[in-house]
Amino acid sequence: MRTVVVYKFWTAYFVLALALQLFAGTFPMEFFAFPVNAAFLLFGTVAMWVVVCNEKSGSRFSRVLGAPATTFILLGVFTATCLVAGLTEYLRTDSWWFFMMLSALSGNLLFTIFRGLRRPRRHRLRFALTHIGLFVALAGGFAGAPDTHEWRFMARPGETVDKAFDASGRAVSLEHELQLVRFDIERDDNGLPLDYEAWVNVEDKSSVVRVNHPYRLSWCDDLYLYGCGDAECRSCILQIVRQPWKSVEFVGIVMLLCGSILLFAGKFSVRFEKERNAS
Repeated sequence: MRTVVVYKFWTAYFVLALALQLFAGTFPMEFFAFPVNAAFLLFGTVAMWVVVCNEKSGSRFSRVLGAPATTFILLGVFTATCLVAGLTEYLRTDSWWFFMMLSALSGNLLFTIFRGLRRPRRHRLRFALTHIGLFVALAGGFAGAPDTHEWRFMARPGETVDKAFDASGRAVSLEHELQLVRFDIERDDNGLPLDYEAWVNVEDKSSVVRVNHPYRLSWCDDLYLYGCGDAECRSCILQIVRQPWKSVEFVGIVMLLCGSILLFAGKFSVRFEKERNAS
């Protein structure tokens, strides 16, 4: 496969992604919530397995996916997209561009996994843990995004809260009754806030919630301290984030770490063997 063909293919693909981003409106995130996201993931996995099984037929699509240039292109676009999204406000994670970019990256990774496992190779376990772990972590964040929900509510000391509100202002009943015991602010010598701390009773169980240190309500629900509720900071705003696919991401990260450890151990053992033979 000539490299110029690969560049033309992905140029056309990302031009389509850009056109969808500019003219198709907001990405329909709600439509891809469970079970549509799970079905989409299953269909993509089966389709990629079929492509790999028919790789010997020499289809153009399989040759494009298997080209080394494809990996460099997709990783480069992914890195640039993350930088633009992190440093500017031009891109959001719930956009058509992100959907198209992550779909291509997931497809390329699946193709690499299936092709690599079908061929005889050394260190098969290390390869499987590293690549499958990366795919599982990516799929957990990508496919699980439509199922992620956030609710916020204002808490005042001594008051029990049983309702929260989403971004559209719709009220939902909480599964846990929450009561703010006190809200403390640590300040520096000039009176500027250094840290926030909320003491919360969750169904008679006391817990402390700090900025970037949430309290785990359940396996998929976390309670975050969002900020002050009024100018005097006598109350605070708490946020509940529900991530049903969080465990999937965690499993993928653990697999990736295990594969990385095996990779490091293999490199270290080879280097140690060379030094021992040289001595």
